[in-house]
Amino acid sequence: MAPAQSGDLQVSKYDPLSAYLSGPGPSSRRLSFTEIEEILGFALPPSAREHGPWWANDRTHTQAKAWLSIGWETAEWDITSERVTFRRAD
Repeated sequence: MAPAQSGDLQVSKYDPLSAYLSGPGPSSRRLSFTEIEEILGFALPPSAREHGPWWANDRTHTQAKAWLSIGWETAEWDITSERVTFRRAD
C-alpha cells in the first residue's frame, strides 16, 4: 500500500518515529521494540521481530526511510533482546 499523500508531502505510518528521533536529545538512542511501538501507536510487523534485515538502512524500505530521511541510521539491532540502536549519521 502506498503512503497517503497531502499535496507534495508524503505521510508514512512511521512518521512518529521520525518525529521522536528528530526531537532534542542524544545523538544515539537505544530503544526496545516495545518503546518503538509506543512511539508509533501500533505493533511492529512480525518481520521486525523475526528478520534482522527489517532494521537495515535500506532506502527501499518504508520504515528505514523514516530514520534515514532525518539523518539517522540504525547502528545495531538485536532480535533476541528486541532492541535497536539509532544514531545520527555522520
